[in-house]
Amino acid sequence: MYVNEVVVCVFHVIYIYIVRVHHSMMSQPRKLKILMLHGFRQNKPGFYDKTGGLRKFLKSKCELIYCDAPNEVIKPDFLAASSVDDADSTTSAAQQGEVEKGWWLRCLDPRWPVVEESQNGFDKSLKCIESAFNEFGPIDGILGFSQGASLTSLLCAISEANANNEPIEIFNRRYETIRFNFCLIIAGHKSTQK
Repeated sequence: MYVNEVVVCVFHVIYIYIVRVHHSMMSQPRKLKILMLHGFRQNKPGFYDKTGGLRKFLKSKCELIYCDAPNEVIKPDFLAASSVDDADSTTSAAQQGEVEKGWWLRCLDPRWPVVEESQNGFDKSLKCIESAFNEFGPIDGILGFSQGASLTSLLCAISEANANNEPIEIFNRRYETIRFNFCLIIAGHKSTQK
């Protein structure tokens, strides 16, 4: 599927939500607030640039709020020394000379630096997302790409539990402000996060 087709599909999903649900619920409709979560080895400025077509389509109906993952990805020697990067090179922040980020750091490839389970940064990411909800809320939806999509699926469980007044405790903390009405998961994958 081409990028323009993805943009059009995303636009249609959001437009249907705006017309059928959002506007019917509010006497004075406001712009939808959508939290944008980038993929592994990307960052906020890079994701902002890559979603320019989507921003253009949605500028009159939505406010896109970009969030930067809190964990810096340290490239292993086998990638740093290589002149040809891996398959993610087209989405890598390093190409723009920027810091690569991740929502959590865990890789089963033994060539990557070992990250202890307790030090993988997932807790920092949940706090980062909670801060975005506190600062910009109410947030209507989340659009996640790749690792950001995997995180979005986990955030759906948190949001659903909060909506049912049964908050989930994660890392000895409840993230009760994380509530949203819809999500768009693009190129997500099963998380290995426990």
